Amino acid sequence: PRAPPPAAAALPPLVAPSQTVYVQNVNERTRVDELKKVLYDAFSAHGAVVEIHAKKTLKLRGQAWVVFSDVESAAKAVRAMNGVRVLDKPLRVTFSVNKSDVVAKADGTYQQRPRKKAQPKRARNADGTLKSAAAVAADAA
Repeated sequence: PRAPPPAAAALPPLVAPSQTVYVQNVNERTRVDELKKVLYDAFSAHGAVVEIHAKKTLKLRGQAWVVFSDVESAAKAVRAMNGVRVLDKPLRVTFSVNKSDVVAKADGTYQQRPRKKAQPKRARNADGTLKSAAAVAADAA
């Protein structure tokens, strides 16, 4: 028989400790307001929670960021909450790669991120189908 894998808490962190904790494998079917409340209840046992960032967009669903008031509380939460089942799913908890905007504003290092340019809307025919590139070029001429 194989030896069991080492405990997740015993593994070294891949990212330097910070006040912001990155939470993966969050239940995607829960409403955002309910999810934030559940995460607050679960993580506030390990320290003062400043902010919880969770969205339902396609790119951000299933993950959240929890910001603590100090690094020690965040480290305690990473050790304690990794693998804990919340809303019927085991969480994967690590330190965040990026500093939270709340933390950056508090320590004076905040810089506004540039916004991505919106993609132009594609031209459509009268029946609603997309126009070909040749038709768009002909219309412009």
